Amino acid sequence: MKIKGFVHTVTATIVLLYFSYSKVYSQSLDSLESVFANESLAIEEQIKICDDLSWGYLSSDFDKSKKYANAGIKTAETAGNAVMLGTLYRNLGVAYYMVSKMDSAEIYLEKALQFAMKAKSKKLEAAIYGAIGNIYNTEGEYPKALEFYNMALPIAEKLQDKYRIALLQNNIGTIYLSVKDFHKAEEYLVKSLKTKSEIDDTLTLGYCYNNLAKVYFNTGDGEKALQYANKAVELFRNSGEVVYESIAFQLLSMVYYQYLKDYKKAESYALQSLTCAKESNLPAYIASSLNTLSNVLWHQSKFSDSYLAALEAVETDTSDMEITTDLYKNLVRTSIIIGKQDDAVNFLEKYHSISYQWDSEKFQKSLSEMEVKYETEKKELKITSLEKERKFIILLSVLGGILLITIIVLIAARQKVITQKRKIAEQKVAQLEQEKQLIATKSLLEGEATERARLSKDLHDGLGGLLSVTKHKMANMKGSLTIPEEQVETFNSALEMLDNSIKELRRVAHNLMPESLMRYGLSAAIKDFCESIDKATYHFYGVEKRIDEKLEVAAFRIVSELVNNALKHANANKINVQLVQEQDRISLTVYDDGCGFDPKSIDKTKSVGLNSIEQRVISFNGRIDILSEPGKGTEVTVEFKC
Repeated sequence: MKIKGFVHTVTATIVLLYFSYSKVYSQSLDSLESVFANESLAIEEQIKICDDLSWGYLSSDFDKSKKYANAGIKTAETAGNAVMLGTLYRNLGVAYYMVSKMDSAEIYLEKALQFAMKAKSKKLEAAIYGAIGNIYNTEGEYPKALEFYNMALPIAEKLQDKYRIALLQNNIGTIYLSVKDFHKAEEYLVKSLKTKSEIDDTLTLGYCYNNLAKVYFNTGDGEKALQYANKAVELFRNSGEVVYESIAFQLLSMVYYQYLKDYKKAESYALQSLTCAKESNLPAYIASSLNTLSNVLWHQSKFSDSYLAALEAVETDTSDMEITTDLYKNLVRTSIIIGKQDDAVNFLEKYHSISYQWDSEKFQKSLSEMEVKYETEKKELKITSLEKERKFIILLSVLGGILLITIIVLIAARQKVITQKRKIAEQKVAQLEQEKQLIATKSLLEGEATERARLSKDLHDGLGGLLSVTKHKMANMKGSLTIPEEQVETFNSALEMLDNSIKELRRVAHNLMPESLMRYGLSAAIKDFCESIDKATYHFYGVEKRIDEKLEVAAFRIVSELVNNALKHANANKINVQLVQEQDRISLTVYDDGCGFDPKSIDKTKSVGLNSIEQRVISFNGRIDILSEPGKGTEVTVEFKC
């Protein structure tokens, strides 16, 4: 009869192997750290050593691996080295995977993939696809894992990277192993073994032997399982990789338990697996080894030792749902036998919760198996009728406790639903209020823009026209009238003042609503505006095209307000205005080298200019970022969807 905890132990831990790749260190990690401490190193040398150290410490020291990965990332950013940024982010993602922090691992691997694509490094891209596939493999999302493995495999084949081809074939075989398609698993693992025979790498060969041992273990071929498991142990021991040695010892323990019924040897190999796992200092592997040991001890009737092993495991790591379920099962049954009734109740509650969360059908099956085994063991131990009665009372207490917990959970769930509904209602009210304010602000700004346009037209076409006619008539008068010599200067001064008035009127009309904005669009209007100011320069990037007229007006007003603030309040000598226009987005940036300020200390209720800018941004669902420090200038970036 196969024990579920045993079967899963190897399947879960074997996935980690596929992050590995060959890395030859000409120096020890300690020596590399000493070299890295040398401040005279070139930037590229610093990055390379950080890569070697972050990868070298993956299986032995998470903190150091993370430290050197982050140090390398910082240096690579300075150097603008996209390939090494992708490599170091990949190292960081794998480091988090090694300590079972899958969410963080996935975030960093996604970052790594962005840099790999930017650098057009297909080799790195394939490695990252494989690493992301490993995360999904570990989490049991096999279709997604296969998707990423099958994205990596063609790239590896095109690059003729036999090492990675072998690993990916191994990965796919492991997935089929997980879903119990042992025929397919054997097919891919044999392919992997053939590919690995063409390269000189004992470590990866050990992976394949270990997986094949797992296939034969599950198909009932104990002789082959033992043969391949022993080969894997030997190869891992020679490589010095204690993590993988732990996995192979674990499988050996299971073979001796399952097929040879040699519980002493099974216990010995389980202890060796645990020693290696603790040496690696990786919680998930320690918990997995302890789970195997707990099961072996149970079948030798070493109930106290089995209890302690399972307890240490759940205190070490509970990231693997199936292993954790198996551990709580052991804790419940050993607690009952060794007389820890309170612990039995507590562990049964946890067992129930975890099992239901993981899979209700599997929970029912596991619970049924546990009850059958419990009844069998009661007969084997020939428990007295008094003991039976006592344990029956305990069982009733446990069931009563579960019922009480269920009621409490239902009440809590109901209360949570009520609270959530109230929060949703409050959020809707707040959203409606915000939309109302947004509509009001937008209407106000639209009204302002309309009034500005009207005033600009009236000034330019009305008063401007009158002043131009007046100037023309006065100029004609000068040619047809005889003006006393003493009045000529006064007359010329009047004409000059009239000229200046016309120019000033045109300037005011232009500021109210630039003609270039209406005719040619935002970029042309900002360019004209900046050219009229000696201290301002303008840069445009992207594809120039017309956007919504109201958004153009709002964007122009924001730029003019920011430039005027820089001139009036910041005493800036240089003002740089930048417009980036894409198909569905525009980005405005205004930078000045003025006195700067602390954005947190600004009272927006008193800062009319800043408040006006933010209102315009909000009214068009935009985003504004203000970066400034006293004495270090100011940079304001505004983005809009268009």
